[in-house]
Amino acid sequence: MIKKTFIISIFILFLILFLNLEKKAEVLAAQGDNHTDIVASVKAQLIAEGINLSGPCGAFQITDRVAWQLQSENAGILSKPTGNNCMGYAVDIVVYSDGSHYDILGNAETANNPQWVFVGSVDPNRWRSPINPADLPPPPEPPPPPEPSDLPDLTDSYQNLTFSQWIRKILGLQIQPTNPNIQVEAPSDLGGLIESIFTWALRLVGAAIFFAFLYAGLLWFTAAGRSSQIAKARGIMLNALIGAIILLATYLILNTINPDLVKQSFTLPGI
Repeated sequence: MIKKTFIISIFILFLILFLNLEKKAEVLAAQGDNHTDIVASVKAQLIAEGINLSGPCGAFQITDRVAWQLQSENAGILSKPTGNNCMGYAVDIVVYSDGSHYDILGNAETANNPQWVFVGSVDPNRWRSPINPADLPPPPEPPPPPEPSDLPDLTDSYQNLTFSQWIRKILGLQIQPTNPNIQVEAPSDLGGLIESIFTWALRLVGAAIFFAFLYAGLLWFTAAGRSSQIAKARGIMLNALIGAIILLATYLILNTINPDLVKQSFTLPGI
């Protein structure tokens, strides 16, 4: 009895091995049918016809026509309703009725390099008959290039500037050149020097007052009811307000004495 069981087991083992080898032989035989030349021919024909081959549906134009030419071998297209597809089909796969399928385009949707690479087997129920190329809608044309904008191109205006020049350009101030061969015009007299000092002093004090108010506002906003922080914010605001009043008073006094002092045209004759 044991001997008979052993013989049956050996027979079943050899049968499984034989069937497995037969299946591998079928796969290798299928892989030997290389149709890269058909893929390349179809692609060249579509390019000659001026058909857009970019994108998923552009690649599918090649795939469907290759499957159409191989109908005698039961070649078809692979159903793929989700993911990257065109009209519900895989864009670069030719599948046979037994489920064996091939990747026929390298870098599909862009380069569309012709190839014939055996991938494996899928559910044969996903096999679909290829679409008649005459009934296949053309792929969408690529979008037209954007029209030139009427807005000025600021790239050339800002790309070669240093950080300080960039800030001065945003503020509308005169940009000092960085070329050593270009001479920067400096104040030629004492009046011009005083004018420059006064102008920049006003700007710096004004900026300091603005940031003091901003800082005090942030302190007050984040105080969360803390009286000490609120008192500190009030003190900063009061000091900034006093500074603003002094700055305005200085401007008015100088404008009363000599309007040229605040019009950036101050000169001292004879100096």
